[in-house]
Amino acid sequence: MSPRDHRIDPALASWITAPGEDPQNPLLRLSFALVSPPVSARLLVTGLGTFRAALNGAEVDDARLDPGLTDPRARIQVRELEVGAPLHRGENVLGIELGRGFHAMTTPNEWRWHLAPWRGPVRAWAHLRMHLADGSSRAVATGQDWRTRPGPVAFDSMYEGETFSPDEDPEAWSLPGYDDSDWAPVLAASSRRGARRGGHGREVPEPMMVRQVQEPIREQEEITPAVVSSSPTRTVLDMGRVIAGWCRFSLREEVPADAPPLLLVARHAEKPREDGRVDARNEHVHTDRFQEDRLRLEPGCARSFAPRHSYKGFRYVEIEASPGDLARVQVTGILAHADLRPASTLTSSDAHVEAMDAAMRASLANNLHHVPTDTPSQEKNGWTGDALTSLAAMTTGFDMRRMLRKWLEDQVDGQRADGSLAVISPSPGWGYEELSPAPEWTCLPPVPLDEMVCEYGETDLVTRHLAAAARYLAHELGRQDEDGLISSVLGDYLSPAPRAPPRRTGACRARSWWPTPCAAWPMRSSARHRPASLSRRTSPPPTPSAPTPRPSSRR
Repeated sequence: MSPRDHRIDPALASWITAPGEDPQNPLLRLSFALVSPPVSARLLVTGLGTFRAALNGAEVDDARLDPGLTDPRARIQVRELEVGAPLHRGENVLGIELGRGFHAMTTPNEWRWHLAPWRGPVRAWAHLRMHLADGSSRAVATGQDWRTRPGPVAFDSMYEGETFSPDEDPEAWSLPGYDDSDWAPVLAASSRRGARRGGHGREVPEPMMVRQVQEPIREQEEITPAVVSSSPTRTVLDMGRVIAGWCRFSLREEVPADAPPLLLVARHAEKPREDGRVDARNEHVHTDRFQEDRLRLEPGCARSFAPRHSYKGFRYVEIEASPGDLARVQVTGILAHADLRPASTLTSSDAHVEAMDAAMRASLANNLHHVPTDTPSQEKNGWTGDALTSLAAMTTGFDMRRMLRKWLEDQVDGQRADGSLAVISPSPGWGYEELSPAPEWTCLPPVPLDEMVCEYGETDLVTRHLAAAARYLAHELGRQDEDGLISSVLGDYLSPAPRAPPRRTGACRARSWWPTPCAAWPMRSSARHRPASLSRRTSPPPTPSAPTPRPSSRR
């Protein structure tokens, strides 16, 4: 599915948000009545930031952290869902809650996400079209008739974690019959086609709204952790392996509804310190709170909490509470990553080979959250160089067609007029000068194009992105010195030599990045054979009009 060919009309709804300069976790609500039962219904919904949507108290989908970061000045992704089941005759409620994500980040960090050029209040956009049993149709959309109030997540950050502080049942507001008379009217801004006026009176194109391309993030597994150490006020738990995701904290069944609230602080980390506590530090994120959830569980109305607008990379969780309170809570680890289809399996007579393969796949999956990232804990950035080194492993292990399509769009959206690219994508404006130029990192666009054609037969991407790849290559070739070398500030970063310091300077010999031509598209020029122990679960064949992809040779 090509995002530029699957556009959504922005005029179907208005962007809405809560009053205030920078609203935190706004809940947005519309109550509407149906005179006839619905036969079917289609919901288009998105947010600037992260969003969760519900109809009559039931979440419209089990996806998490949608819609996936893009540069919203160029492109905004929209989820399209069939949602007829929760609707009924009479009063219905469509509710949307918003989190900051990377769109409205407040945490100071090395990559300046908190200063992104698009930064602004979190916002929602939705259009619900219903076909009723009496033959009529009805549509509702985000607009001035919606109402809002702050939600129970008093703070959220992709780096710092979340603070949960409810004052009522967190699900009640999305149910019919809820009294929202004291809620405030939303702020609405109409969407319009065409261009808008930017700085100095110049026309700035409105961003495209397109159906979400990549697979959503979903919860993959629940993990019961083991206790590493325990005291009356502190417990350290072990998930058994490093995961990407979060924890669900629940009051045990025996805790009565009239018991006092439970206050917890949970710190997540990949390793413990020598003193047994978790090592929750990050030199690139400038805060004294990193991967830390703070929550208040209310036995009478809010007995459970799992983060809704952030994720973490961790193996260990350190939980602090008042004396005796830890016995009242149950903790479950949640593994969550992009819901990608496995593309292969590996079996071997050597158990070490199978273990290495399993570890590789788990590590890759931990870094697949809307785009391929570098680490689920320290950065969560889409580093181009990291993806170059792991691209073959990703496409061998998973069906990466949709995610790579989305990520190629991100890179083209972020390309500057001179053809240059940032070392991370998407980028808030960081990485064009910082750690740049680095052609051995930013040369990524031509490589996934080759990969998508050779591995999957996705030839339409060549027409779509060839010009952008050529602009980038022309930019790099234009930097050649008299010896035909192109400078780099990264080079062999973090060299594996035992005593050698990282090489932060280097040069690349100028050459064509394209493989040797073969048939209708440049294919790999040497044949390498797949080991018999690796069986590939093949993807659906391409359409008849597309050339049949050559079987992948890197195994």
